[in-house]
Amino acid sequence: MKINVLHLSDIHFEKNTDAVLLRATEIAASNYFRAREAELTLITVTGDIAYSGSQEEYKVAETFLTIIREALIAETGKPVYLLMVPGNHDCDRAGW
Repeated sequence: MKINVLHLSDIHFEKNTDAVLLRATEIAASNYFRAREAELTLITVTGDIAYSGSQEEYKVAETFLTIIREALIAETGKPVYLLMVPGNHDCDRAGW
């Protein structure tokens, strides 16, 4: 089985004005060739998804990753799964 892996790391989402949000469709498009050849795509996001672990930051991350995932599905018609591994910035320490 051929699996395509799109690996993203240490994005540190903070606000819905983060510049990387404008790159979601380009990131997906850069992966189309390999995604077409594979049976499925695995998007991995490792370490520091958010900047300070707040709920708002994860909403920004969700929007970004949904754009990429849906673009890959639309392009290939194949399953796209998401695997996220938190980092030290993903802890909400506001109440500590």
